[in-house]
Amino acid sequence: MKLLRIIKYIMRHPQDVIKYSYYLAFIFTPKSVIRGFSRYISDFVSSLLGQSIDFYEYFNEKSIPILQKILLDSISPPSGEMPLSLDESLSLYILVKVMKPKVVVETGVSAGRSSGFILQALHENGEGYLYSIDPDPNAGWAIPKYLRYRHKLFIGASKDILPKLVRELPMIDIFLHDSLHTYDNMIFEYRTAWHALKKGGILLSDDVDWNTAFEDFSREIGCRAVYLTRSFAGIRKC
Repeated sequence: MKLLRIIKYIMRHPQDVIKYSYYLAFIFTPKSVIRGFSRYISDFVSSLLGQSIDFYEYFNEKSIPILQKILLDSISPPSGEMPLSLDESLSLYILVKVMKPKVVVETGVSAGRSSGFILQALHENGEGYLYSIDPDPNAGWAIPKYLRYRHKLFIGASKDILPKLVRELPMIDIFLHDSLHTYDNMIFEYRTAWHALKKGGILLSDDVDWNTAFEDFSREIGCRAVYLTRSFAGIRKC
């Protein structure tokens, strides 16, 4: 039924055929898709961390079935929000596997694709927790139940919850923005998380091409931005 939903979606949205062809390929020939992504995901994570990273040193092939399930369960959520792409989600998984973070914070959950990939990596690491903020109390339905012991969901707007959350948590290792993509909200989240981010920690953002908030923030703090795609990028706290 989920595969049928993908096919029906492609028929209604032919402009998305390339993106969804990757999804179908990941279901039927996952190793070939991963091989195609592995080099530039390695380059992205290596550039972010300032060290050479080999994708296959950290990728656990036994995780493929669960990542496939998370991907399928998060296809075209009812809200119409677009989850992270497959390569962006895999980059999160690899970054978490490499860094072994204790504290990861994300804003924006929707179905929970990014959450699921992060949580699977935390589960494999055997340490760390994910703290998520979303206004929808039903957010995260695609997260497998066995991963939820490392997840805490806060219901509400990031402008209300994020400042209090970062005060209460230890220093953040990784922060991901994927909530309301207005300039004001994005720059607010970047600044709020940055103060709580440990030195060497990573700030990530989706949809950086929606406005100039990410570019402006990168100049403001004087740290280099690294791009995986046109819309997904990160900054290491220098």
